[in-house]
Amino acid sequence: MSIARVGHVGLTVPDLDLWTDFFCDIAGLQVTDRGADAVHLTCSHRWAELRLTRGERYGCDGVGLDVHNADALDALAAGAAEFGLEVLDDGPAPGVDRVVRVAGPSLPVLELCHGAHRAPVGYDAAYPTLGPRPRKLGHVTFLSADMAQTADVLVHYLGLRLSDTVPDAFHWYRCNADHHGIGLGNGPDTLHHFAFELTCFDELRLLGDHVVRNGRQLVWGPGRHGPGHNLFAYFLDPGGGMVEMYTDLLRIEDEANYRPSEFTLEQAGNVWGPGTVPPEAWLTAGSPYLDAEVIAP
Repeated sequence: MSIARVGHVGLTVPDLDLWTDFFCDIAGLQVTDRGADAVHLTCSHRWAELRLTRGERYGCDGVGLDVHNADALDALAAGAAEFGLEVLDDGPAPGVDRVVRVAGPSLPVLELCHGAHRAPVGYDAAYPTLGPRPRKLGHVTFLSADMAQTADVLVHYLGLRLSDTVPDAFHWYRCNADHHGIGLGNGPDTLHHFAFELTCFDELRLLGDHVVRNGRQLVWGPGRHGPGHNLFAYFLDPGGGMVEMYTDLLRIEDEANYRPSEFTLEQAGNVWGPGTVPPEAWLTAGSPYLDAEVIAP
């Protein structure tokens, strides 16, 4: 597998201060770099797991994937055209030594990164929120109008492996021992949600109380998914994008002997019930992809 982990999500937002405060106060991230038109945030050792850029249109302007080494990144850059992907640029970027940005149909701009920088020493010494403290950006879920084409990119270009499926509806792919780093669903081209890992179930209780204290509500959960077995809760960002907090995700340690399973939608949703099938607000949420030409490099 060429990809080591999901590195970051990029959002363009109309109100940089509003979104920054939301992801600090509600989602528990911390600012590592703040400029006039961009803010970088993290919850782990990585310098940035979320990039917010000022712009008129709200949407996803990129999803970062950390590549194992420089040779793998060279190979991905050279092989992009074979999969109908266009290399937009190739060079250094804030927080990474090198990023190759590629664009293609039914996908966000993929930012393939090598040499991710560490967060400043001591950045988390005074943690600013009373809410839960996530420990990493764990996965992203794409909706695609052409699942077969997108799956081809994920598997044969990026080298991800299929973990489980709801046939013709959802696939989950892994890039390391975590059950999934990228989810793929059938639907209009959208970043459906991105997810941060918590340490334990009690932090989901803390999340629910914290969201309500701040005048919001959970969209779905707490519950337990079938694929990946993770405990979950979902809420919306100020633009209607979906954020998940989860814990207890299956780790696939025996790679050679693992075989994907097929689930029904009811089995995949919330095995605890009620609400086995996601509510309408969950199904319609998401961050639209911004066209490559309107994204600043």
